[in-house]
Amino acid sequence: MKKNILITSCAISALLVSGAQAVTLISSDFTGDHTGTSTSVTWTTDANVTELNSGTIAAVGDGFRNVGNPAAAVDLTNVISTSGNLSGVSPQGFSFDFSLSAGYDLTSLVVDTGHVNGQGLDQAYMSDLTISINGINGTVYSYSDEKMQVDYTSGARLLTQTFDLSSESLVAGDYRVTVSMDNLDEGGAFAEYDNFSLSGAAVAAVPEPSSASLIAVGGLTFGLRRRR
Repeated sequence: MKKNILITSCAISALLVSGAQAVTLISSDFTGDHTGTSTSVTWTTDANVTELNSGTIAAVGDGFRNVGNPAAAVDLTNVISTSGNLSGVSPQGFSFDFSLSAGYDLTSLVVDTGHVNGQGLDQAYMSDLTISINGINGTVYSYSDEKMQVDYTSGARLLTQTFDLSSESLVAGDYRVTVSMDNLDEGGAFAEYDNFSLSGAAVAAVPEPSSASLIAVGGLTFGLRRRR
């Protein structure tokens, strides 16, 4: 009898705690022409996610630019490129707000990052990359992480940076994401960003106590009858 009860309990647990697949909560490839201290981008979101502020992202630091030196005519559209130099004291990057109508267990934050010079050409330096997610509008939550001295001295112009958020969970509410660079190791360069995504799995709904009780009672009854 004990063996049947144990097996039935395991089956009940499997039914009540079924893991959801990870999805992309919100993402953008930053297609567009981005200048000024704020700019509009197109976001792709999961069903339970709403991007706030009509697609507007705000500059962290001095602002955004869309070309390098006019004489060089380097096109910096379809990426986020900052107008503030990383040789200064202020971080340079972007932030945006979103809202969740359901809870999520986060998995990762991914963003492509790089450096360009005043002409919009690749700069091979190192700098720190910081991300943060904070609750706003009454939502209580705070998380930050930093990659120290990301090395851009080799490889592609933009390097994919992945932050592991598997220990973090968000409840329904409003949040602000901030991504920025600072602490350039030498010279001068401007920050560049592309292909942002935040991923996670929707928190599985727990059945009402009455439903769970019915499942348990039915399963135990079946196990006891099999034993007899």
